[in-house]
Amino acid sequence: MDWLNQVFAEQSIAWLLITSVVALGSGFLSSWLTYRYVKRQEIIDQTTLEGKVRQEVEAFLGDRSAEREYNLEARKRLYQAIGPLRFQLVIACDDAASRVAYHAMHHRHRMTFNSYYGRNTLYRLLRPLAIAELVEQQITYADFSVDPKAIELLGFKQAVEVSLKDSEVILDHPNADWSDQIEHLFSGTLNRLANSLTIPDENASNKRRPMHFHEFEDFIRHRKNQTQFAPLIKILQGFTITTKPIFWARLVCFGYICNEYVRKEGDTVGFKPNPLDLDTLLRVSEDDYILANMEGYKEAFQSLLEP
Repeated sequence: MDWLNQVFAEQSIAWLLITSVVALGSGFLSSWLTYRYVKRQEIIDQTTLEGKVRQEVEAFLGDRSAEREYNLEARKRLYQAIGPLRFQLVIACDDAASRVAYHAMHHRHRMTFNSYYGRNTLYRLLRPLAIAELVEQQITYADFSVDPKAIELLGFKQAVEVSLKDSEVILDHPNADWSDQIEHLFSGTLNRLANSLTIPDENASNKRRPMHFHEFEDFIRHRKNQTQFAPLIKILQGFTITTKPIFWARLVCFGYICNEYVRKEGDTVGFKPNPLDLDTLLRVSEDDYILANMEGYKEAFQSLLEP
């Protein structure tokens, strides 16, 4: 019986060893399989992540490329639309500012439209308005947001219009008459005057351009055509600085805004601003209210240039 017990003992030990080996192998296999599964999942996750990142990067680069392409094309369209007008505006502003300065120093007698000087003064005042109007009309065809300087052109248009129509420019002068266009112009009048100076451009279909002075002079010689430029003609006919000091203050503001535009944009095309002295220009009005509020007027003018 001892030998039988020994056999059973040996078999038990063998089974124990086999069970241990199997359990150890199963544990190792299970750990190995788990490891392989985790690594495989990591690879899958990494591949998925890389794919998503790649897609996002490609989408971002594609958007940037599309944005650059859009901006390039938009800048081309914008330049084609207003590039020549920007140069013309510098010249027109220089002419307007120099006329205001000259009139203060050298031309004190009554203005008349039977003279070259009167017709030329009207033209010089209208031309910046006409060009600014043409610039604004290009918003329909060009994206101004791609060029900050193009947006500044719209600010210029608003400033010159304010100079000729609003109360803030004249500091609510007590003698201002708002019932009629005697020393100011209505908004609608300014738009009409600006458009009246433009004609179809024979070199570009569906576009307009400002009249040249000789065209304007020939046009305005006919009395029926003068009605298109009323009431500005009425304001300027017989104009002197001391008899219409409120309108003179507006002209000084108008000239100042034009001169500052030349200061900002003129260097690139060889133009220098006029030596405008606001104190001198305002003082020739000989108006008690204007003389008593000189600093206020200068601040009001300068505020129109602020963004």
